[in-house]
Amino acid sequence: MDWKKELFPQLEYNTYINHASLSPLNSRAAKAMNELMNRFSAVGLAAWKDGAACRRRLRGKIGEMTGCDWLHLGLTQNTSHGIVIVANEYPWREGDCLVLFRGEFPGNATPWLAVARREKLKVLWLNPEDLAEETQAFHEVMAQKPRLMAISWVQYQTGYSTPLSLLSALRDKYKVHICVDVIQGLGPLTMNLEETPLDFVVCGGHKWLLSPEGTGFIYIHPQRMVEMEPALASWLSLEDPVSFLTRGGGLVDYDKPIRKDALRYEMGTMNNVGYAGMEASIDIFLEVGPEDVSKQVLKLADECRSGLQSLGIKTTSVGSGSGNVSFALNAASLQNAARHLDEKGICVSTPDGHLRASPHFYNDSGDIERYLAEIHLLQLSGMLEG
Repeated sequence: MDWKKELFPQLEYNTYINHASLSPLNSRAAKAMNELMNRFSAVGLAAWKDGAACRRRLRGKIGEMTGCDWLHLGLTQNTSHGIVIVANEYPWREGDCLVLFRGEFPGNATPWLAVARREKLKVLWLNPEDLAEETQAFHEVMAQKPRLMAISWVQYQTGYSTPLSLLSALRDKYKVHICVDVIQGLGPLTMNLEETPLDFVVCGGHKWLLSPEGTGFIYIHPQRMVEMEPALASWLSLEDPVSFLTRGGGLVDYDKPIRKDALRYEMGTMNNVGYAGMEASIDIFLEVGPEDVSKQVLKLADECRSGLQSLGIKTTSVGSGSGNVSFALNAASLQNAARHLDEKGICVSTPDGHLRASPHFYNDSGDIERYLAEIHLLQLSGMLEG
């Protein structure tokens, strides 16, 4: 199947390799969203049950893709939403040590730093490489017995990847709880939470998962779930929250217990139309096969990385660690390159001083060749300077 024609028949870019930023909306997601919108247009409230059924199916499919029980998943608005939940409901004690990492996207730093100020936590900083290399800095940090470590599976600007197996092993060895932002990893890489247990996983859908904005999920290990303090609960976080709307009077009860699973984070009116699109997008991964998606993404990323290196360009990561392929440029060259590529119908991004390409499984070697050819022209024109 020609997946590009199947999924993106209206795409104006001839080479869209920017999935680490935002995926274009695929045709299957758009169809599912339109169908549910039309249902709401036709019957209003009666369509609410269709949205709820969609969310139930979606949790199951995310569980299948990530190797966990759907009961430990809740749907969120985005990655930041998930991080805010963990940061604010984790059972902190004054003086606890929290490990953060340099080079993170601000969304995986700001909520933690805010709660650290409020809860009087000690913030310990590492570089992602410190974990794999077990540097002196790593040993000094772990000697302080941190309670929680918050890290991205894949660094957004460099593409550096920390294996989940390593994080799971650190979790066991040092008894530290691990919260992983997987938005730059899930899709290009596969995960199985039964094989590599983690405490918290947060993810947005609008990048590598080919899903609409305003969709995402959170996973919480059952041992951690019972410890979470319900700081963000609302009416749909309660057990049996809607009976008062359908079963008669006198059933409003403000003292109902709060749910003890991650579904309590679906605490109000949800983006059902967006989740219909996300379900259709996750179905694509399950149809193609997560392993086959990953294999193709990493193959194209390796072709891109090797091609840049053959042009004498030093990329910021090596090997098959992720789908992100980046190299550093000065500000003027970065802006000129991005503008030139856009004019040529090639969509990339420019995070934190890097030119970043991020091909997906529906891309092909021709897309990479077009990108590399334009990079070479930019070199010849003297427009690329680190």
